[in-house]
Amino acid sequence: MKFRVSLVGAALACAAVLSACSSGASGTAAPASGAPATSSSAPSAVAPSGAASAAPTSASAKSGGDGADPKAVSWAGESCATFNGMVDRSLAMLEDVSSRMEGGDLDGYRTAVLDYLAGTGTAMAGSVKKLNELGAPTGRSAALHAEIVKFLEGAGAESAAAAKKLQGLTAADPAFAEQMAALDQGQGGSDALQKHLESAKGDPELAPAFAAAGPCREMASKSGQLPGSG
Repeated sequence: MKFRVSLVGAALACAAVLSACSSGASGTAAPASGAPATSSSAPSAVAPSGAASAAPTSASAKSGGDGADPKAVSWAGESCATFNGMVDRSLAMLEDVSSRMEGGDLDGYRTAVLDYLAGTGTAMAGSVKKLNELGAPTGRSAALHAEIVKFLEGAGAESAAAAKKLQGLTAADPAFAEQMAALDQGQGGSDALQKHLESAKGDPELAPAFAAAGPCREMASKSGQLPGSG
């Protein structure tokens, strides 16, 4: 029995590109189509267990003393914090679900996934609100801003749709395993977003903001621990 969450793969792919933007390095993002699936072996890089329902941390508005525009730093930091939180919640959920499956706790498995979906929906709504309040960070980044907002809105909607389906399932149903195997959170639609993120590395105004924002530096520092980054 597997519960594939293809949004996990999309988040990992975007996080990898953001890490490259933050560090100034070139690299290939993890493929969005290969989302991790629950199995007997849990992912090695996971967030604390409480991260599954926590919203992403607020982005730092400081420029870091390198001349980066404070608004652009705030926007970059919020974007990185959002994807950091998305990846952490996803990996924590996969670890929790894997453990419950090994123990045969199907009801706990169902609850863990529902909690994850609820946390994702809440976090995406909060991030969209903050990014829309900030607006596009530079004159060249309006398309990137719009694509990130579109992606996060889609992720929230997909999480809600998956949660609605899951609420109608019961672990005692003999068909539960097959129903869970068919359940997916959606594809995430990250291809267009990744292209815009790649182009951000060449934006002379935005690249310094990614390098200066605290959440982006944090993401870059742990990029080697992300699944698919090795």
